[in-house]
Order: sequence, then C-alpha cells, then structure tokens
Amino acid sequence: MTIRASIDIGTNTVLLLVAESNGNQVVPLLERQEIPRLGRHVDEARNLSDEGIRKVEAILRSYRHIINTGFGDIPVIVTATSAVRDASNRGHFLKYIKEKTGFEIRILSGDEEAAWTYSGALAPLNVQPDQQVLVVDIGGGSTELAAGIQSTLKQYVSIDMGSVRFTERHLKHDPPELRDVAVCREEILKCLDRSGLKTDPGTMLIGVAGTVTTLAALCLNQATIEAGQLDGLIIKSDQLKNLISEIIPLSSEKILALNPGVLHGREDVILAGLLIMEGVTDYFGFSELTVSTGGIRHGALLKAFYSL
Repeated sequence: MTIRASIDIGTNTVLLLVAESNGNQVVPLLERQEIPRLGRHVDEARNLSDEGIRKVEAILRSYRHIINTGFGDIPVIVTATSAVRDASNRGHFLKYIKEKTGFEIRILSGDEEAAWTYSGALAPLNVQPDQQVLVVDIGGGSTELAAGIQSTLKQYVSIDMGSVRFTERHLKHDPPELRDVAVCREEILKCLDRSGLKTDPGTMLIGVAGTVTTLAALCLNQATIEAGQLDGLIIKSDQLKNLISEIIPLSSEKILALNPGVLHGREDVILAGLLIMEGVTDYFGFSELTVSTGGIRHGALLKAFYSL
C-alpha cells in the first residue's frame, strides 16, 4: 500500500493528514491540527503578517519531523487556500516557506478548493449512489458549497465569507452587539443568494471543517475532537440554533470556558462560523446536517492516489 501525506494551510488552521490507499479509499494513519491564524486581518490588510508566516513555518517544520520520523521520506502535498490567495505578499510567503522548510505550496483556486473538499468530504461517509448532496466547507476566509450526486460533482461555488473574515468584518465587539449579529446574518443570506446555487428536495447536507466539527464535539460534550466518533453524526438545525443563542451574549473568554479542549483557538470566531452554518440551513431549507471530518487534505490524497 502507498502512503502519502497532505497539509492544508487555511486561514485559521494548518492540518496534517498521513494516509494510505486501500482500494479506492483513503485510510487515515495520523492527523494533526494547529491554529496559527495565518489569515488574521487579511480581509482588511490584504497581507499576511510576519508573525503568522513564522508560526506557519514552525508548524510545517514540526509536521516534516513527524512525517519523517514516523513514515520516512514519503510524498507530501501542501495546499493553501483563501488567506494566501487573497494576500498581496503571497509570493513572498511561498518563497519563504520553500526556503525554510523545503515545502512547495500549491495555492488552490476557489473552484479547486470546492472540488477537493467535495471528494474529501464524502471519503469517510457511506453515501448511497443516487443520493444528492450539498457539501458546505466553512473556512476562516471563505465558504465552499459543492453539490452533486454521490461522488459526481455537479456545481460548486466559493464565497468570500468565513469565520475569521466575517468576525473581523461584522462582529467587532466582544461580546458582539445584537445589531451586528443581525447585520452578519443578513449579509450571509445575501452572499448565498448571490451564489446562484440551488438544491433539490431530498438533498443531504454534509458539513466539514472546524466550525462543523467543533459544533459536533460540543453537541456530544467531547473534551477533544475525536474524528472517528464524528463522521456521520447528524445535527438538527434546532441544536445549531440553540447553541448560537447560548453563545451570542458571551465574551470569547466565556465561550472558551464552555469547553477549552474543543474551543481553544476558535473561541472568538466560532459564532461567525455557526451563523454561516445557520444561514446555509435556513436558506436552503435543511432541518439537519451530517458531519464529515474529511476535507481538502483527503481530497488531495484521493487525487494523488487515484487521479480523480
């Protein structure tokens, strides 16, 4: 069996997956998550900070050590998404990381991000061949919506709304003011309406990435995010709305205190992420969502293993 690794550099997180191929599946062997928030203030400044770049460098050095120590010299795919796409100094970032770590970073377009997320989201789930699905990936800088029938992607869109971007743009107070929450909700629905994406009755909503896995872990009252227990979990829209109502009045410090193991690094942006998820369920009329711990890093390895 072939073993490869993929690293996903997002606006908020840097994720590592080491996996092997088994038939047409990706079997995870090791996963890691760090939260350097590379995209802090990138919506306004359009620039990656030196601090954020150095944090990512240190994480990538650590990941290389983990890969080399545990698995030897295996191929590694490194991708970057919204924060790096939007940054005016992305060329400097790519060159710096290449010089310091040896990693060559591939910046995914919004379309590629949606397509790789779609295939990666379905990887850990058992979805019926004729099942229509809508995959939503709420990142720090952008949200990808991808619709299809089981493994066949039909339409997709990348929207510049994410948990970090919309926190910095709309939820500037801690705790947020109610009128700012209302404006954020309105803007989310406008973004979804402008996307032009439509779904049919009977479509299955699948959620991926940190907002959704954090929501799932909170619903299960987990002290840490345990991927194996989250895949396929169904969350009702009422559970989502109840959590939003609970945390709106809270400062980020009090949100963190609810569950430090799960919320650390997300306590100040989780509300915006949940509001985006709520907007998706409301706009498309979903009463529930299914959780997947798959994502870009899984999609990258599917493409590498099977040339999808």
